[in-house]
Amino acid sequence: MRLIELIDKIIPLRDTGNFTEIEIHSLVADSRKVVPGALFVCLDGEKEDGHAFIDDAVKKGASAIVVSHVSSRFSQYSNTIFLIHENPKKILPDLLNRFYQHPSMRLSLMGVTGTNGKTTTTYLIESIYREAGKSCGVIGTVNYRFGGKVFSARNTTPGLADIIFYLDDMIKAGVGACVMEVSSHALVQQRIQGLVFEQAIFSNLTSDHLDYHHTREEYFLAKSKFFDGSNNVKRSIINVDDPYGRRLVGMSAAPVLTYAIDENADIRARNINMELSGSEFELATPKGTIAIRTPLIGRHNIYNILAAVSSCFEKGFSPEEIRKGVESLAVVPGRLERVEEAKDFFVFVDYAHTEDALKNVLESIRGIGRHRILVLFGCGGDRDKTKRPKMASVVEKYADFAIIANDNPRTEDPDAIVGEILQGFTHDRYKVIQDRYEAVRFILEMARPGDCVLIAGKGHEDYQIFKDKTIHFDDREAAKQFFKK
Repeated sequence: MRLIELIDKIIPLRDTGNFTEIEIHSLVADSRKVVPGALFVCLDGEKEDGHAFIDDAVKKGASAIVVSHVSSRFSQYSNTIFLIHENPKKILPDLLNRFYQHPSMRLSLMGVTGTNGKTTTTYLIESIYREAGKSCGVIGTVNYRFGGKVFSARNTTPGLADIIFYLDDMIKAGVGACVMEVSSHALVQQRIQGLVFEQAIFSNLTSDHLDYHHTREEYFLAKSKFFDGSNNVKRSIINVDDPYGRRLVGMSAAPVLTYAIDENADIRARNINMELSGSEFELATPKGTIAIRTPLIGRHNIYNILAAVSSCFEKGFSPEEIRKGVESLAVVPGRLERVEEAKDFFVFVDYAHTEDALKNVLESIRGIGRHRILVLFGCGGDRDKTKRPKMASVVEKYADFAIIANDNPRTEDPDAIVGEILQGFTHDRYKVIQDRYEAVRFILEMARPGDCVLIAGKGHEDYQIFKDKTIHFDDREAAKQFFKK
């Protein structure tokens, strides 16, 4: 696309000379992704300022750079045009949508937000599409994937430039829909600004990310931006068993479809029966009832199924397509993922890293059979500190014994993290083993026939972050190594 066409009526033209005739071959907001012929947009981020990487962008061949202010040093770059706008972040959505021809309007885009359940809901929606013979891309915590391609996920919700790039690639690959996890950080930082969503799905809200949002109310208001008209959404799908979901119904700028187990709703689950082998229930919809039998266990997974079913029901999928899609999904990476090598007792790996997520998982395990529950968990560094003693309290209430191990300490002192966790215990039915591999070995050696071991916090992650290094570590691999020995 010619530069003059790309910036027309978006960036006021100044003395640009003959540079307006140049062709722009890519549009990026990350200097590491600059290639010859690129337009690089400098953004003022929370940690870094894009203007600090202008030299790097020029060396890599950027044809044009959008900046927020004039600088005398720009004159040294005779082969690069500098375009001035007081707020490059504000115009980035317009530039991206013009360059990529509004990809969110050329496929069916769905977004899932909430504290817990986002990942499983996206997997379920993808499974329903697949069983119906349709394609659906996914952008989420585990990875970004479509058309047989899988990309590692740096963030639950990537930056806007990356999202639009992936959506454009999906369209080129013939993918007709995409479901993405939408984090509260992304909503506050306007990473989805300018996108058009056919659906916004709300799962639930409990305390999390209070290091960033400060209070639960502030956290809720961040989530509400997805529904209150701040973003372009055509339909809201909301869990009305959640009190914050009920608030969202009144705040939604789009028509609402509701789901629940207990409250009256458009989509409901009834006659629920849960076992360690799976769950079964009746799915009540405005067009009739569907009998569901799923390998997924726990009440929280029934909510995830309801969210996915509500999305696909609203899109016109048949009851049979919905049933087959739900029942064919056997496991979600790191979400109550069972380690099959354990024969005499049960071992599950789960991503639960909030008190509510832990409570949901432990209630599911406790309510399914008679067994002793052993839990290994920790808390991430440089994250919400208020949840650390709360997670310990939940483990104390629902488990018989706990091992406290390192999660991702990041730049924090692991001893200090453990100290804050221990404030939530009132008994001594726990042991601190910070080395996570040794902690996994110890808890599995403790297990007796019929016990249930939960290794919580990291789920699908295959790394551990310390102050001075990042190492490979996967809870599932550690457990499997134990059984091999």
